[in-house]
Amino acid sequence: MQAIKTFLSNKWAKEIDYCLMKELWGFHGNRISARFEYEWHDGQGQWWRSHGNEQWEFNAKGTCLSEEGAEDCMEEDNIH
Repeated sequence: MQAIKTFLSNKWAKEIDYCLMKELWGFHGNRISARFEYEWHDGQGQWWRSHGNEQWEFNAKGTCLSEEGAEDCMEEDNIH
């Protein structure tokens, strides 16, 4: 539990003004698909944006078996 708290504290200290939007695309059986967009800036004022699709598959106990997503990318045109 402490490792999770430490991970999230470090993440949120780095990702300033974090904003997330998720939209459910569909689900069937033990699978879920969603679209996401999020952005944040670092301490130097550089904005980062991620967007894409996520797919999850779960077992009968609800444990996530697999997940696919996207990576952060630098926002070339700093619109903020």
